[in-house]
Amino acid sequence: MREDMAARRDPVTGSVEEVGFFGDTPRMMGWTHIPAEDVIGGVVICSSTHAELLKAYHLEVQLARALANRGVAVQRFHYRGDGNSEGRPQDLTLPNMVAAALEAKNLLETRVQVDRVATVGVRLGAFPAITIVETGQPSILWDPVINTHRFFRDAIRSHAISGIKNGAQPERESVTLERLESEGSIELLGYEITSEFYRSASNLDLATLTPDGPVLLVPFGTAEVGPLIEAWQEKSSSVTKFDGTANEAWWLDEQASHDRHERGSILIRGSAEWIVTQFQS
Repeated sequence: MREDMAARRDPVTGSVEEVGFFGDTPRMMGWTHIPAEDVIGGVVICSSTHAELLKAYHLEVQLARALANRGVAVQRFHYRGDGNSEGRPQDLTLPNMVAAALEAKNLLETRVQVDRVATVGVRLGAFPAITIVETGQPSILWDPVINTHRFFRDAIRSHAISGIKNGAQPERESVTLERLESEGSIELLGYEITSEFYRSASNLDLATLTPDGPVLLVPFGTAEVGPLIEAWQEKSSSVTKFDGTANEAWWLDEQASHDRHERGSILIRGSAEWIVTQFQS
């Protein structure tokens, strides 16, 4: 363990979780989950951003611990300019997200000495997850953002609806985007969205990327993933669809509930077991 990292050991499983900053300034906050027994592989979890980062946080922690208990080392992290990492909001761009994911992967490989590293991409994190995974290695995509134009459109519409509920006048999407460009950043659903972030991530389609290894695709709610699966299969990519979590936006509900707990347990167990199977094959 590095001197600048804190660590805790699970008294039941013996796995260790190290936490601390890593990388060049501005530094990123990272969590390394190390199994107690022999390590069969590693996983880098590429989170989403802004509000979605917080809403998926507990699920990502649970997945990391479930994998560590099954012999898989895991690296979690926050991108520069987001979450608990250092940096300005302007540092958060899609190319920087990809670079950060590579740094996290290198940290895991150095710390745990693994030569097989899978990726997990959550929402917008699907783009760095698919980009950095090495040939033949598996990836899991939780509720991936398939088209970023739709991603931003839905965020702007949700923000407008929230404003109407609070008595504000609705603003057209085109006006919001013009204001983003002219002002450099806007508040959207409680978070600062910069023009750098929007320009770097707008009008992208996940189907244009080619997975280099097997993919477990986990759609939530009514997400239409058929065209994405077809596009990737035409590129001879191996894609498996996981149907155990179907329910409209259950994971976005931050309130504890029986439904969220049950579906979260199914998601964690199914994801962890799929990765372990890939490493053992």
